Amino acid sequence: MKKPEITYTDVTSLEGSAECTNFDPALRQALLDLGFQSIGVLECKSPDMINFAAMKRFVNPDDLAMMADAAENGELEEILTSHDRTIFAAVNRFFGGPVVVMRTIFQNGVVVETVTRPQRGALPAAGKKVIGSMPLWARQDRPRWGYHVELVDTDQLSELWQRHRQRINELSKALQTSIPPQDNLALYIALSQRSHEITTYAGQWRVRIANGLIAAFFVFLFAGLFLGRGLMDSMREQAGFVGGVSTILLGSIILAALMIPLSIALPKLLVPHLPGPPIKPVVETR
Repeated sequence: MKKPEITYTDVTSLEGSAECTNFDPALRQALLDLGFQSIGVLECKSPDMINFAAMKRFVNPDDLAMMADAAENGELEEILTSHDRTIFAAVNRFFGGPVVVMRTIFQNGVVVETVTRPQRGALPAAGKKVIGSMPLWARQDRPRWGYHVELVDTDQLSELWQRHRQRINELSKALQTSIPPQDNLALYIALSQRSHEITTYAGQWRVRIANGLIAAFFVFLFAGLFLGRGLMDSMREQAGFVGGVSTILLGSIILAALMIPLSIALPKLLVPHLPGPPIKPVVETR
């Protein structure tokens, strides 16, 4: 079976492409007023990347339809660059309203992303209680993996711009690396592919850890039933009316009740501390 992948297509020359991306003229104009310039329009498609059928039980239909449309039919994104060619910027559609994303990829492959904090994430389906919480922004802060994300509480793009410049200046000095010109779509695609790699890698490890917990549960259950009979027999008199097998089953029920919250909390705790995918210098990604 072919592995699902994201495709990026330069549609700058396609008639009407720029107009289709201008769904918030005020935000786009604010970027232009700060000296940002358009360098092109990309179409991003990610068919078969998400199991939307499974998500129907958990995600609000309107939000799910928005996600499915973007994944299957493609989403257009106008890419802008700052006047000094150190920052990519884009106005993205998101749940509850548009957000402005500023990103920079250093020569060594490390990425800095600064985003206006979204109003909300995807809403749960009506009548569904969600255990735990979905991240407000899909791309998480993974400094150990060379991906630095910060959400900024502001509607002033000048403040977002100043904060992003501060972050890249501080990090470039700390890492002793430089910033290649952020003024071409090929580099932006390489940056986006790195973002996708980080997100996918984290998701895969969350699934592995959750599956590992489930496997450990069954190992505990069968070990208790088949290997712990002697111990349970010796405890039967002290356990009163609860027999050896009943004691194991009772423990298993308690553990099973903890599995769902534990399978959410433990991956969230462990994944950021795992080694991330190798960071590739820009010269290797272009």
